[in-house]
Amino acid sequence: MRRDTSFQFGLPRFYGALRYIVIATLGIWVAIILLWALNQSLAQSILALAALVPANIVKHFWIWQFFTYPFVHLDPSNVLFSMVGV
Repeated sequence: MRRDTSFQFGLPRFYGALRYIVIATLGIWVAIILLWALNQSLAQSILALAALVPANIVKHFWIWQFFTYPFVHLDPSNVLFSMVGV
């Protein structure tokens, strides 16, 4: 019996919702980085509203943070590993 010893690694196809999620995440990351360079106080305000802070959810009922925190990144490695996870 012949065994196939070749190994191929392939990423899944890049279409549909996956494409939109990755493009949206990278676009928001670039926008935050540019905003950080231009107006750091505004960027910090947006990050404070969008990043997941459990205390704000409990005290102020900022429920939208459950939906916005996956798109908010500052570190390039964080974006990379998040997109690989997607």
